Amino acid sequence: MKKILCFAIVALMFTIATVSFAYELDGGSFPSGNIPYVINSSASSYSSEINNAADMWSDNTNVNLWDASDFTGPHPYWTDVVADEYGYVGWDGSSSMSPGWGQTYNIGTIELNETYISDYGFARIKLVTCHEFGHILGLDHVDSYTMMYGNDVWDAWLENTDLLHSPDQDDIDGVNSIY
Repeated sequence: MKKILCFAIVALMFTIATVSFAYELDGGSFPSGNIPYVINSSASSYSSEINNAADMWSDNTNVNLWDASDFTGPHPYWTDVVADEYGYVGWDGSSSMSPGWGQTYNIGTIELNETYISDYGFARIKLVTCHEFGHILGLDHVDSYTMMYGNDVWDAWLENTDLLHSPDQDDIDGVNSIY
């Protein structure tokens, strides 16, 4: 009887200990989930991939990422998407926030590194951009095969091919916990 009880307690502790969120938040966000982005002329050849990546978040979360490239009115906050040859620096996409991570954002910037992505196909550029939009929305890297996988979203896709169509449920839950 004692062995069964001990086994049950250990099993219960293991079950409770393994229940956790697979998303990490960076602590910041835009003032609302209605977030415009502007595709800089340097990134215009990737417009389709960028728009598809934004739609993946908009279609599956409480946010509305919308292409404001042709918008002429004022907006208090936005995200710029740019592309350039940044060299062999170890990243194919990068994101930054103003005034800084963990705060209420005014401006986000997604940089696509053409040194790498010029050799990528549509799917991989879309995944890189979707990953960077995840940072813009307030998510940090994780160690699981979700859109926010910290090593390389392509490696995550090789393990979780559903990522080509939608962020993982943990990514979705993370964004929805913010907005």
